[in-house]
Amino acid sequence: MHSERKDHHSSQPRGIPRDKILLFVGLILIGSAIGWLLFKTPDDPKAVTEVHEPTLVGTPLVNQDTPVVKPIQPNPSPQTQTPAPTPPDFTVAETEAVSPPKKPTFGKPTIADLGNGWKKYKGAWFEVDFPETLTPTPSLNPASGTESVFFQSEDKTMDFYAAVTKRREAPKDIRFDSTADSLLLKKERRQGDWIKCFARDRSHIRIYDENFGKKGNSVLGFRFYNWVIHGNNVQDYERFKNSFVHFGE
Repeated sequence: MHSERKDHHSSQPRGIPRDKILLFVGLILIGSAIGWLLFKTPDDPKAVTEVHEPTLVGTPLVNQDTPVVKPIQPNPSPQTQTPAPTPPDFTVAETEAVSPPKKPTFGKPTIADLGNGWKKYKGAWFEVDFPETLTPTPSLNPASGTESVFFQSEDKTMDFYAAVTKRREAPKDIRFDSTADSLLLKKERRQGDWIKCFARDRSHIRIYDENFGKKGNSVLGFRFYNWVIHGNNVQDYERFKNSFVHFGE
């Protein structure tokens, strides 16, 4: 009985092994793929490979019909940043912004006749009345920060003095100098000192009055050769002082 089953199997034809069949099928698929790649055309939409725009800075990939828009360039790093170009030099003809500031200018003082033997002197920073027998002689220019004027007699034996200064001290042309003057009397006050002194060379005696305030500083003085001249002109000096007007006040 067993012998009959054996003869039945041996009588059937032998088939192709399974692994050979798989190998054959694989070769066919590979060959088809190679042929498709070799003979594909760009017109085939499935055969066109999509090209992505590069991320690097530069002109993007566009069609010729598309307007080109240049991308904004990023700021270069400090290592590669180029220095800014030097602006051109401007001349005064091109712009007035580079013109140096002009120094303040002061007009000439004016003198007006008041009648009754008196005149009015008007300078840059003050005005004052004075006897017409005296001649105004400017001493310190207002551009220096101080305006001072001596009103001198014709024989030069006496003069009145008026000044406006930015500093909180008497101007140098009237100020007491310990090396050249001798002090007779000094009254210290909150608004300034009152000084009486005489020159050691016996050329004159002088009195001056300091008035320092928040809006400005002024000094009025009287210089004379002797006390007789002082007595003859002291009333005029009082009117002179009372008429003084500081424009800053």
